[in-house]
Amino acid sequence: MIASGVIVLAQFALFLFIGVALFVFYQDFPPPNPETSIAKDREFAYFIVNYLPTGVLGVVVAAVFSAAMGTLSGSLNASASTSLNDLYRPLVPKADERHLMWVSKLLTAVWGVAQMAMAFGATQLKENVVVNALAISSFTTGIVLGLFLLGIFTKVGQTAAMTGLVAGLAAVSYAKFGTSLAWPWFALVGSSTVFTVGSIAGQFVGTAGTKDQTEFEPSR
Repeated sequence: MIASGVIVLAQFALFLFIGVALFVFYQDFPPPNPETSIAKDREFAYFIVNYLPTGVLGVVVAAVFSAAMGTLSGSLNASASTSLNDLYRPLVPKADERHLMWVSKLLTAVWGVAQMAMAFGATQLKENVVVNALAISSFTTGIVLGLFLLGIFTKVGQTAAMTGLVAGLAAVSYAKFGTSLAWPWFALVGSSTVFTVGSIAGQFVGTAGTKDQTEFEPSR
């Protein structure tokens, strides 16, 4: 996890460096047509198609398609597997492997259609897809972090942890729809609210290990 944090930090630093480099590049080498206006989320693609030399262009385009297919196949497999094992199998416990394989393929197709619908819907968003995806992710990441901190630093029970979770969800929802707070702060709002409310609730409903509470620990 620590190594992942270091690598991700370096990765995002590289992304930001590319953005700064493109900004500087377009200041000195603007598009040939002065009337051409490039959307912010298309500047990198425009640079790849119009400025990279032959050969390098092919390698970069192939890398983009490879990364896209790898991400799509992984997400489709995870969605179909989760739906099959967590939702379908408990409902049909006597299903054989051949039947489950057929259902798995069907679920993969269903999730593929759902992702295509999401992609078409994303074209109507006012902001770019990355900002919206990170904003949605910040709803859950802060809450999960708060639960993790509760499990590490306190001995609250499940009731207190659930109380903190609900409070964190309400706080993040208010920050999103009731204030002008920028989305990078949502994770801090969610984690701090879950930890604070969960810790306080633990003083009233008991701690993990008591008779009326099941011990709350992070997943292993």
